[in-house]
Amino acid sequence: MTDNKMKKYINFAIILAVLASVTLTSCKNEVDEIFDKDSILRLEESMANFRQILVADGGRWQMEYFANDEEQGYVYLMTFNDNGAVTISGKNIWIADKLGESAINPLYASETSYWDVIGDNGPVLTFNTYNNVFHIFADPEDITDLTDEDPDEQGYGHSGDYEFDLMSYSNDTLYLVGKKHELSLIMTRLHSDLTDEAYMDSTVANVNNFFSSKIPYVFMNLPNGRRWYLENGASQIFTLYAEDADKITTAVTANGIITLAGLSFMVPFTAEGYTVQRFALQDDGSLLCREDNQTTITADHLSNVLMYNSFTWQFNTQACSDKYTSLFTAIASELKAFNSSTPQTYTLSYVSKQGLYALNVRIQLKSKKVFNFIVYYKAERLGDEQVKFTRTEPDESQMSSTEKNNYNNSLTYLEKAASLNTLLNELLNGTTFTLTANSLLAPTQMTLTESSSAYVVLNLQ
Repeated sequence: MTDNKMKKYINFAIILAVLASVTLTSCKNEVDEIFDKDSILRLEESMANFRQILVADGGRWQMEYFANDEEQGYVYLMTFNDNGAVTISGKNIWIADKLGESAINPLYASETSYWDVIGDNGPVLTFNTYNNVFHIFADPEDITDLTDEDPDEQGYGHSGDYEFDLMSYSNDTLYLVGKKHELSLIMTRLHSDLTDEAYMDSTVANVNNFFSSKIPYVFMNLPNGRRWYLENGASQIFTLYAEDADKITTAVTANGIITLAGLSFMVPFTAEGYTVQRFALQDDGSLLCREDNQTTITADHLSNVLMYNSFTWQFNTQACSDKYTSLFTAIASELKAFNSSTPQTYTLSYVSKQGLYALNVRIQLKSKKVFNFIVYYKAERLGDEQVKFTRTEPDESQMSSTEKNNYNNSLTYLEKAASLNTLLNELLNGTTFTLTANSLLAPTQMTLTESSSAYVVLNLQ
């Protein structure tokens, strides 16, 4: 290589070195301007901030805990102390199973252990000593199917987390993500004066208040006027599909959690362009979506519920108005005088062979045998909350000989019990009844009121 070429290479190398030095210096200055604190210091400050948030205002929180995306959520109450202790309270069947109790019903328990906020890629909330109430969902062990005692032999347990990345805090709400399984959770600061046990009792009671296993489905009512079925509400593992859609091909499953304040899905759910997740309990008993303040969850129209073909409604003879309780009393007296028989129950149900509804009176005879008095009627919806019943004759060609004999014997009773005739005339003569129920979500009791304010009360069997 000539001297001239060598000089060119040396000069070029010097220029590159100078440029690199300038560039590195420039980058460093930019980094210093953007990150004016050491990353470790920033993490420590964030950890300290979350510790302070957790213990502030009494340190009491509600956690909406999901162990996995196939199981219902569970409510936990947590009280954090600045000495590192945390009291965790819950009420569910898995606590009962863990503590050796019968897992048929949820069991309340509370236990104190320890917590901390530690550093990783960011601040992490850890429950770093074992807690029998909370860590049951993170135990890597076989779990028992509490419905049929078929054990899960995979050894993964519920696959829940006990350490959580602390993501953000806003308006008394902490947003967390499970460190191992990455499910999003929330914690809400609790200002309730209820004790932990009273709070959890009321929360678990809401499961039955919101949804009854006797009611096969409720509806999510969208702002566009369309409805979606919500099935399996009592299990909190919902099946959802549009009212006019094919269930088999379109239904989806969403796991949820029932709290004292309402209902939430684990992740947002989108139906026909409407995205919903959290529903707040309203004064009228409905659930209102917090995201759009329009979508609601209610049961079907009461006139539909009353006429579901699979339902049997029993008269609560002690809860009706005086007009009807007097009739029930008179019927009992007349039947006793007729053949020493006793009316036991009065029910309304659908008879598929006839395509009609039936009023059935179960009567115990003097011989202790049971006779079922039966008459038939048509039921007609007059509106969402109004119906009328009209007595009609059955199609005897659709009856067996035993059914015909039973029906003819029923007519004999009408000749001997004037008050029974009066009852039928009052109920099945086309009178308009206005319906009210004990719950918008779980209407298991209905009151049917006439224009005269006389009423009967029916309980779903």
